[in-house]
Amino acid sequence: MADIPVSGTVAGAWTAQVARPSGTASSTFHFTPGGRAFLVSGGVGAGTWTTTGPDRFSYRISELLLDGSGARIGWVDIDQQAVRSGDTFTSTGVTVVYDIDDVRMHSATVGVSAVRADAPGMHRLSRKRPADPASMSEAHATPGAPERPTDRAGKER
Repeated sequence: MADIPVSGTVAGAWTAQVARPSGTASSTFHFTPGGRAFLVSGGVGAGTWTTTGPDRFSYRISELLLDGSGARIGWVDIDQQAVRSGDTFTSTGVTVVYDIDDVRMHSATVGVSAVRADAPGMHRLSRKRPADPASMSEAHATPGAPERPTDRAGKER
């Protein structure tokens, strides 16, 4: 298992307070080293992030809007420009809400204030090495299926 320092990067988990015109809500974001951005609490969404300068980055996430039964009723386009200072960041941007037919319903300026969510005193993320593909295929093998892909003549590919 390799340790990756994260105090100098956006990568990692962040707890945030999101200030909307209707009030403030708590959220959790996860940013991957490869540029993916996820909203995992306070909503559910995915997108990307990119460095825009020293201690600056932007992120854009599409968040699902669900009704009480879990049916999709629309989505939210979150587009933020951020400034990071150590284990905190603040961001601001325009959020646009769309209905299920992609009709723009309204937009608002939204601010985010976030703190790295790693355990106190922890400034490293552990990254496990990818699983051995052979062991993964064995773990997910269908009983009676060939161990390796074969063509119609039964020859290995």
